[in-house]
Amino acid sequence: MDLKTSQLISQLDDEQAINRVYAIEDLAELGELICVRPISKKLTDEDIAVKEAAIDALIKLRFPQTIDYIFQHLFSEEVYIRNAVCEIIELQGDSGFMHFSKMCRAFIPANNNLSIKQIDVLKFIIDILGKMKLEKADNLQERISLLNLYRDVLDENIQIAIVESLSYLGEHQLLKEYEENFQAYTPWVQCAIIELASKAPSERQEQFKLNCYPKIIDDMVKTIFESKLSHLGAA
Repeated sequence: MDLKTSQLISQLDDEQAINRVYAIEDLAELGELICVRPISKKLTDEDIAVKEAAIDALIKLRFPQTIDYIFQHLFSEEVYIRNAVCEIIELQGDSGFMHFSKMCRAFIPANNNLSIKQIDVLKFIIDILGKMKLEKADNLQERISLLNLYRDVLDENIQIAIVESLSYLGEHQLLKEYEENFQAYTPWVQCAIIELASKAPSERQEQFKLNCYPKIIDDMVKTIFESKLSHLGAA
């Protein structure tokens, strides 16, 4: 680490917020990986201007390793910070995805026994997985593997979030599993699954109708089904 970088990092602890902001901006201009960790620590600064400067700097630096340092801030009590962390991670795309994947796989306890806080964070993670723009085949498949892994979390909101992410992505690899267990899901999860099926190819929609429509016992779900897949004709 050169003297200039060392001095700027020390300035991050200056008593004056404006000096901390200047230090963050100058470190971002240097564009070095060594700057990422000290800047990420300023996400918890007491001053909002310093936090905003840190967010802007991390977006600008865009090193894949950034994810290793900011993932923990998904647990922040400040929704503003959590949303910013989501944005920073999403912008990483393919370059940072494997760093994100590593953190995601370490997140779930072996028994899937999550606290309310962890479930809340997991919804953010699923949302990021749905929005990250990926092109590499290995990353695309790993994304599906992660979403499939989280299907074991027995929480209705998590189940809905997973299906909604798959629907947003236009991804139907897991539709067969949802179809086979359709009757076991709550009505609201079933509605999300129907939305996912409505974006599948026509032949796949027909198969879904034949397998799932007879299993529907909830009037709301039946109405949603008929609305989303009405072009298939009478079920």
